[in-house]
Amino acid sequence: MKKRIVCLTLALLMSATQVVSVSASREDELREEQAITSQQLDATYSRMDELAYAKSQLENEISELDSNLLSVMVSIDTLKGDIDNKEVDIIKTKQDLAKAQKARDKQYESMKLFVEAEIRKMGKKNLWIGPSLGDWLAMGKGIAWQAMHNNPVSNAFIVHDLKVISETAERLGKREDAARYRRQLAATTDAYIKKFVSKNGIVAKDYQSAYIMALKYVLPEGELRERVRKNFVANIRKNGLQTGFFATEHLLPLLVEAGEQKLAYDVLLQENCPGWMYQVKCGATTTWERWDALKPDGTVNEEKMAGSGENMVSFNHYAFGSVGEFYYQYILGIRPEKPGFAKLHFAPYPDERLGGVSGSYLSVAGKIESAWRYEPDGCHIRLATPVEAVVLLPDGRSENVPAGTYEWTVKRP
Repeated sequence: MKKRIVCLTLALLMSATQVVSVSASREDELREEQAITSQQLDATYSRMDELAYAKSQLENEISELDSNLLSVMVSIDTLKGDIDNKEVDIIKTKQDLAKAQKARDKQYESMKLFVEAEIRKMGKKNLWIGPSLGDWLAMGKGIAWQAMHNNPVSNAFIVHDLKVISETAERLGKREDAARYRRQLAATTDAYIKKFVSKNGIVAKDYQSAYIMALKYVLPEGELRERVRKNFVANIRKNGLQTGFFATEHLLPLLVEAGEQKLAYDVLLQENCPGWMYQVKCGATTTWERWDALKPDGTVNEEKMAGSGENMVSFNHYAFGSVGEFYYQYILGIRPEKPGFAKLHFAPYPDERLGGVSGSYLSVAGKIESAWRYEPDGCHIRLATPVEAVVLLPDGRSENVPAGTYEWTVKRP
């Protein structure tokens, strides 16, 4: 009996051991499965986070795209408005252009009428010979004298008119007109030279105003022009200033272009009558109609012009004030190299008697400033230009410069 009880006990113990062994093995399996499940869960959570971030990024991009789309739509609406405005501007521009073309054609026809009248007056002589006021109010020249001696002045204008209209006709594509006016220009120029200019370069019996008008408008480059230029300079040296309304404007520039800069300044700065400094010395703040509108004693010149019955005294008259062009183009040196000052020609002509000058010109291309002054080491020149410039300095140096501000020093000769 005891033996059976012991065997039964041993059997129970062996069964319990097997159960404990089986339970421990299953627990390990479950733990391993739990670890795997936990890893998978972590990966799932990580993936969910990635997807959530990607979703957020996409939502931001969508929001930005929506904002950009809204901006584009607003820009499109703005552009549509701009296009509408531009279309209105284009229509207006076309209308303005049509008006300008109509005005141009009208003005051209007006030019033709004027020049055709001159041509009829000239006739077969190709010159308009007859009484003419010409260089009005030149000192010492009465109305009667001017009327009979100013044909070289008035006919110089006809030559200029023919140049202008022939070039205008060419630009407008009116070739027949251009050819006709060029033929008339050649004929009138030839007739002018034969009538008024001698072979040795004397113009209209040494008439100062005639020299100036012939050089300005009639004579081409060549030997004859050089002879006329020399005689013109000699006339100025001998007689001083003797010009009237038309020739005065061109007197000083022609002297400078003849290489007579000092003589040009001599004429400009002389204090005797006739002269600009005489007017300044008399207290003038504007230029006068007559060189001698005031007498040296300060009284008004009441003397009537011979042949007119009038004294012709105005204290604010442009004609002799045309010297202002010389101030800007030669003293300051500001001239256009290309139309509209697209490019500047800067060539000042200093004179130590002035000490120094400064000035500016508001061109369509912007403000141009020029200044020069004499110092012990020479003449200091300054230029401020908004455009490219060709620079010609008094010592012969030349250069091309872009827009900007520049300074040079020119030594005394």
